[in-house]
Amino acid sequence: MLRRQLGSDEGQSLIQFAAIVFVLLAFVSLALDAGNAFSVRRKLQNAADAAALAAARDICLGKSTTEASASASSYLLKNGAQAIGAISSGMSGITFSGENNSRVKVDARNTAETLFGDLLNISTVGISATANSACGSAKSACGLWPIAFDLALYEDIPCGKTIAIWDADKE
Repeated sequence: MLRRQLGSDEGQSLIQFAAIVFVLLAFVSLALDAGNAFSVRRKLQNAADAAALAAARDICLGKSTTEASASASSYLLKNGAQAIGAISSGMSGITFSGENNSRVKVDARNTAETLFGDLLNISTVGISATANSACGSAKSACGLWPIAFDLALYEDIPCGKTIAIWDADKE
């Protein structure tokens, strides 16, 4: 009789279960959004690396910093990053330093969409990546240069064949 007057504790576990499910779903949504942001960051780092290498290559080939910036911007756009512009505007940026502007630094920027962030009024997250590159020969090993070629140059050469490379300017 006394128990009926105080009320029963039936249904208590339902409230606890609902709270636990809500917390678990919050953690799952956080993990998904963080994973998406990390994926975008990885792609953005690849874009920044490609842009820095392209700009350094242009500098090595004697092109101006303006041409090298345009080349870097092109690589950023092709790889899903924002074009080079004023960093204060949230765009990607490029800086040149060193002797003959031989050092290149690319700051790439982009945004990652959130899947569940809309619940907290956060629809995008800003992502950034930085890459450095340089044009120049090695200080040792007889001044060897790292070499990279376009795939079209050697895709028809069968395995086991030799490729001869020479500098036409130095005979």
